[in-house]
Amino acid sequence: MEKNTIKFYNLIFPFFIMLLIPPYIIVAIIGNLIIDAVIIISVLKLNYSYPMLESSTVKKTILKSFGLGFSADIIGMTILIVLYGLYEPTINYFRIWDNPLSIIVHFVVIGLTGVLIFYFNKFLFKRLPISETVVFRVALSMAIITAPWTFLIPAALYAR
Repeated sequence: MEKNTIKFYNLIFPFFIMLLIPPYIIVAIIGNLIIDAVIIISVLKLNYSYPMLESSTVKKTILKSFGLGFSADIIGMTILIVLYGLYEPTINYFRIWDNPLSIIVHFVVIGLTGVLIFYFNKFLFKRLPISETVVFRVALSMAIITAPWTFLIPAALYAR
């Protein structure tokens, strides 16, 4: 006698989630976290401030900085999406480099996002027992290096 069994493969992890979250997003998040950690630790070590901090404090600060940077990127992306909706023929994310206004808008949004990253990190690192100069250097390094430069890559190169 054969027993009927029912298997619920997608009960724990629904299949449609794979359509919403691209598989490479995990790699991008981990890579972004590693880049943030390298920048922060490098700037702290170059300014002789790393030994003054406990490793648990540095780890927590790196994670907070990562979260704030990700938030700034989302704000920048939201600004671009709104501008695309309002001025789609002029600002085209599939062909960024075809229109001078589109190029300017993308650079302005990257700059605004960099400013957000700067102030988020400045606020975060002011709480640590390090000098104002080191706080400024960490915030500026994070703002310049981790600004969303990928906004300059036309969607036509990776979207189909």
